[in-house]
Amino acid sequence: RHGLDADGVLGRGTLAALNVTPAQRVRQIELALERLRWLPHRSGRPFVAINIPMFRLWAWDAGAPEAAPAVRMGVIVGRALRTQTPVFADEMTHLIFRPYWNVPRSILRNEVLPAAERDATYLARHDMEALAAAGALAGFGGHRHLAYWRVAGYLPPLATAPDAGEGAQPLLRAPSEFEDVEADYRALGFTLGRHPLALLREQLSAARVLSAQELDLAPDGAMVRVAGLVITRQRPMTASGVTFVTLEDESGQVNVVVWRQLGERRNAVLTGAHLMEARGMLQRESGVTHLIARDLLDRTALIGALRFGIHEFH
Repeated sequence: RHGLDADGVLGRGTLAALNVTPAQRVRQIELALERLRWLPHRSGRPFVAINIPMFRLWAWDAGAPEAAPAVRMGVIVGRALRTQTPVFADEMTHLIFRPYWNVPRSILRNEVLPAAERDATYLARHDMEALAAAGALAGFGGHRHLAYWRVAGYLPPLATAPDAGEGAQPLLRAPSEFEDVEADYRALGFTLGRHPLALLREQLSAARVLSAQELDLAPDGAMVRVAGLVITRQRPMTASGVTFVTLEDESGQVNVVVWRQLGERRNAVLTGAHLMEARGMLQRESGVTHLIARDLLDRTALIGALRFGIHEFH
């Protein structure tokens, strides 16, 4: 209580709390009740509260209002005078994990560039190279390659346009869309750009490979081809050697069932492919759609050096 740890020591903080007068304590209670009055009533619904001065977050599951928080964690808040965190109460509609963040131009102009001019090691110490590689510093030059060149102060000067004045941008080629996506996956493990399969869709469609969305329109029992990034591989102990693979493309996910005999015959593809094509029979049962694989092909070469984490379950 009162922000004190139960350490059994009559220290300075404990003495200060004991010397608070009753009038001061009543005033604290009045202020706390006033703040509480402005908070929405929980009504047994999931609830998240952040105490800005304490840099702390609490989250409750649906249940009794007096229940203990299910989650407690620290948070980052703005500076009191310059970048104050807004105070509000509202209904949360969605939650973003690992949000993609670009350094705002105002922060680049007012904080990053002045600091870099004062201290040649500032960018390296604050992982600005990693940010540039992840595409978060496009404001430095317009695209990822220029941003990386600018923050990596040890790189040699590059050629500029013949008629360019002092301080002109070097002649660095802008990355292609696929190179941007590939760099996103390398730095972050995901992309907020177009899905890699969207960039390959024309080529895949020419090979009669359906998207997950197109698969929804195919009839039960149809022989089809699908392809996607391998995001999970599961081989439960109780499945008698059957492997369940989840493929992801730009429109959704496809569940692929690989029987033991095929898995053994195509083991290299099953265990090593990052982009897999599965050919087989579509099966719909009780609202669940599966592809019963008859053959598996490794299409990883189509995505070049793009790699990502695959969830393995055994």
